[in-house]
Amino acid sequence: MRPVTDDWAIKYCQEETESLIYSFCGLYPQAKWVNHYYKLRLPSHRINQIPVAKKLGIAIPPTLVTNSYEAIYEFLSKQGSCIIKPMRYSGFLHDGKQYGCYTRPIDLETLEEFKDSIRLAPVFLQKRIAKKAEYRVTLIGKNHFVCRIDAQHTKDSDVALDWRVTEPEKLIHIADKLPIEYINKLYQMLDEFGLNFGAFDIIRDDDETLYFIELNPNGQWYWIEILTGMPMVKAMRELIEELACQYHQC
Repeated sequence: MRPVTDDWAIKYCQEETESLIYSFCGLYPQAKWVNHYYKLRLPSHRINQIPVAKKLGIAIPPTLVTNSYEAIYEFLSKQGSCIIKPMRYSGFLHDGKQYGCYTRPIDLETLEEFKDSIRLAPVFLQKRIAKKAEYRVTLIGKNHFVCRIDAQHTKDSDVALDWRVTEPEKLIHIADKLPIEYINKLYQMLDEFGLNFGAFDIIRDDDETLYFIELNPNGQWYWIEILTGMPMVKAMRELIEELACQYHQC
């Protein structure tokens, strides 16, 4: 069999295969999913999470999405220390190396440096919240797992701002708890999006306010079980078994 070497032919084969994979939800309408693929897509764009959080009374940091230099200047002048991050996580390949886009600080000096290019694309800015504690809250079916993640001890400003830039085992992971009333609001958010699973990033500030940062509708979680011993695999198995029973009942 001759190998396919034409770039357009390779692209065609890949896209046709992807189309079939993305059609499984429609081909098997009675199937039960941990998270339905097409229900994943809406919250994958984090702007769509903000109206739901507000509706449910979940606190979020002051936020601005714009490509206006003047609007950003005003926002930074009012809010002080701020961060900038992609509206949807995206990596890119450059000179044979893979790069990721993480949360970065932004100030008026940085804004001036990019003044002429701001108009080219919208940017997502939020007031930087002073972290008293940071949590990854994972909801798996009827079970929830609260993990406090301490990155401050690393003395690395990049890691302290966004712990995803380093290896998880370098961070302190502690099984913890949050008020059940707050957990229930996170469950309500999952219900709003029609999901059975979600990984939430939450920050507690010096005033004990819990700030919702984002919902990862397809977020990683197994590393937390490895580092804390919380029975997350068991919870995922139970969820899949429950969905399988619902399927057979249908």
